[in-house]
Amino acid sequence: IAMVIAMVPIAFAQGDGSDMNRGLAIVIMGGLTSSLFLTLIIVPVVYAVFDGLGRRFRKGDKKVDYAEMMVADYDENDSYVSEINQPKEENEE
Repeated sequence: IAMVIAMVPIAFAQGDGSDMNRGLAIVIMGGLTSSLFLTLIIVPVVYAVFDGLGRRFRKGDKKVDYAEMMVADYDENDSYVSEINQPKEENEE
């Protein structure tokens, strides 16, 4: 939003050579405004519509247990475990 506001003086400038910068300023303002509109309004609305359709037509009303899905399951690395359990060797000189 700050960039769009910063381009307003360039878009409405009347001095010498302002014709070259006016087009660029208008394009930048339009691009930033349209991308902001797409990001903040269109994408969430489309997501909500498709999420609602998915919930409506989903077979079985099975709820997902996200807490169970987030539990870390991993295999211990034997060489790493043995390195941890070994006592540190002290250098004697």
